[in-house]
Amino acid sequence: MSMKITKIEQQKKRRDRYSVYINDEFAFGLGEQQLVELGISKGQEISKQELEKFLKYSHAGKAYDRAIAMIARRPRSRKEIRDYLARKDYDEPTIDSVVTKLIDKELLNDAQFAKDWVSWRQATTPRSRRRLQAELRKKGVDQEEIESALEAVGHEEELEQIKEIIEKRARNYDSEEKLMAYLARQGYNYDVIRQALDERD
Repeated sequence: MSMKITKIEQQKKRRDRYSVYINDEFAFGLGEQQLVELGISKGQEISKQELEKFLKYSHAGKAYDRAIAMIARRPRSRKEIRDYLARKDYDEPTIDSVVTKLIDKELLNDAQFAKDWVSWRQATTPRSRRRLQAELRKKGVDQEEIESALEAVGHEEELEQIKEIIEKRARNYDSEEKLMAYLARQGYNYDVIRQALDERD
C-alpha cells in the first residue's frame, strides 16, 4: 500500500508542533524545526524506511521538548536530564541525541550549573562546602567543575554561616559539645566551628 502525506496541521495546544497525516490518518507530530529539517510536504509519497525515520524524529522531538521544559523550571545537570528521560522510558540513543543537542545549544553546561547551584544555595539556604560538594556529586557534576564552583565558598564565608547558625540555634542545645556535633553534621570542619565559637565568646 502506498503512503502519502495528505495533511500537515498546526496543533491547537502546541502552536510550535505540527500533526502529520498519512493517507488521511494521524501518523506523528513534529516540531517546526524538525518539519523544516526533514523537508516534509503535503502530497509527498513516502517509503516505509522514511516513515520509520520520521517516527524516530518525532520520538526524539518529544524527548527534547520534555528536557527543555525541565530546564525552563530551573537549570539542570547532564545527569539530571539523563535520569529524567530514562524514567520516561526513552532509549539510550535518544537520550544521547537530546543531551548532545542541548549541550550544542548551550542549554546544558555542568560547569555553569555548579556555579549557579552554589550561588542559589548560598543566597537561600547556605550550606557548608562539604554539603554543597555532596549535592553536586549526586547530580553527576565532575569533581573539577565542583571545585571551581566552590571557590565562591571560602573560609570566611563558612565562618559567617556558622556564626549565623549559632545565633539562631545555640539556645536549642544544653552544651557546647552538642552544638558542635550539630554543626559537624552540617559538614563544617572542627577548626572553623571552634573559631566561630571562640569569636562569639
